[in-house]
Amino acid sequence: MSKYNLTDLYEEMRPKDREFEDAKEKERLEKHPERDKIKAIQALMAKEKSMKEMRNVDYERLDGMINQSKLNKLLNTIVSIKLELEDDGEMFGNDDIVDFVSILMEKRLDQVDATPSQDEMDPDERERQSIDMDDVREHFNRFK
Repeated sequence: MSKYNLTDLYEEMRPKDREFEDAKEKERLEKHPERDKIKAIQALMAKEKSMKEMRNVDYERLDGMINQSKLNKLLNTIVSIKLELEDDGEMFGNDDIVDFVSILMEKRLDQVDATPSQDEMDPDERERQSIDMDDVREHFNRFK
């Protein structure tokens, strides 16, 4: 066994040596017959890495800002949906359910963004879109 650990030696390389190694690797990639596929994969990996770093920052920030009680209700509802599907004999993977809910949430949030605020609406439109709580109670009591 060598008395030198190659990993340690690599870590100690001067920046100039690393630049040289990177240039050699880039040159080798340019000559590779499947360079387009490799570049596409590298681009996806770089994008995923940057998204993951962004998600970590956003996650920490959002986690401190979001009402945890509402978040727990949302998560419990999603778990309940998954369990109901399983009770009905439908077996979906967690990633399928997350993707489905994510798509629906994004569509709903896009609708919210596209809807003018109450301040921007004319009074007639505001009245038309308002909800009469007595009507809501009446509909609810019909289904009891």
